[in-house]
Amino acid sequence: MAVNNFPNCLAFVWLPENDGQSYHVDAHDPGKGTNMGITQATWDDAQRQGLVSGNLVDASQKDLGLILKTNYWDKCHCDLVPLGVDLALFNMAMLSGNVEAEKILQIVLDVTVDGIIGPQTIAAANTRDPGDIIVNLTNRDESFFASLPGAKYFGRGWNRRAEDCRQAALAMIVT
Repeated sequence: MAVNNFPNCLAFVWLPENDGQSYHVDAHDPGKGTNMGITQATWDDAQRQGLVSGNLVDASQKDLGLILKTNYWDKCHCDLVPLGVDLALFNMAMLSGNVEAEKILQIVLDVTVDGIIGPQTIAAANTRDPGDIIVNLTNRDESFFASLPGAKYFGRGWNRRAEDCRQAALAMIVT
C-alpha cells in the first residue's frame, strides 16, 4: 500500500512542467486561474469546507497541499492502493476529477463501476499487477483528455504529463 507516499506524489504534480506554477490565468482555461494545480473553483469549495481562507493568488503551499490531500488524495483513498497506482490515481483525479478517476480505476480493475472507491475496489487494486493498473490508468487518462473541449489547447501537455506520470508511477513499484 501507498501509506505516506503523498509527499512524493505531490512533488510530481508540483513539478513546474505539470501544475507546479504559481498563480496564472490562461484565456483557454475555464478554471479562471490556477495556483499549483488548484483552480479558483476548487479554492472556493475549500473555503466553503473551512479548509482555507484568503484568496487563491496569495495562497501558501501548505494550504494548497492541504486541499490536494483532502479533496483528491484522501477522497480517492490513495493511501490504500499500491505504490505507483497511488500516483496515477491522484494525478488522474486532479486532472479529470475524483469521480471520473474512480470510475476509470474501477473499469481498469473490472469491478462494479459506481465512482466510489470502497472495499471491493481497494481489494482488487491490491491483488492485481500494479504495473498493468498504472499503464491502463494512464492510457485511459489520455483517451479521456482527447474528449475534452480544451484538448486542442492543452492536449499535448496533458498527454506529456500522463506519460511522465506513467514513468514515475512505474518507478515507484516495490518488487
